[in-house]
Amino acid sequence: MPVETRYMRNDEVLGTTQTTAYDTIWIGQNSIVYFQFKVYKVDASEVETLIFSSSVGFRNGVNGSGISYTTGICPETSLDPTDHIRVKCYIEITDSTPDVLKQTFNTEDLGASKLDSATWTFYAYFFIVDYGGGSYSFNFRYGKWTTDSRIENFSWTSAPVGIASKRLLVGVGV
Repeated sequence: MPVETRYMRNDEVLGTTQTTAYDTIWIGQNSIVYFQFKVYKVDASEVETLIFSSSVGFRNGVNGSGISYTTGICPETSLDPTDHIRVKCYIEITDSTPDVLKQTFNTEDLGASKLDSATWTFYAYFFIVDYGGGSYSFNFRYGKWTTDSRIENFSWTSAPVGIASKRLLVGVGV
């Protein structure tokens, strides 16, 4: 049962290692920004099934940057060995359109039989600029150890080798 830290990388992979450069996504301008992580299992046909979501709010007021976090309960979820996990990052800015998709991260095919029930901690690195006069810029950074946006306690159970092999072979008609 691996228990991992998964990093939001600049190549849009939710991987076990960081990349060497970061990306920045402009989120918006306003007094409060809500950031939501939605976690999906994705099958070999790219069909998504929502597993759970977790949100965190940020308020303006200071220039600077730093990590904020939120937790979410991942329920035990059955997987096929060829399934992978997709995390979509959405934002809602007060007085704006809710649920705007900003970024997507995918794991490799896990070769897992299930995600284990666990409390995941989502860490997101934000950079906030105060332009004065009530104008703020919110930015989400990920992809490098200095920005360290990640998920901790990503826990799953490996599929038995024989079962994984049989399922893979059925798909190719052998």
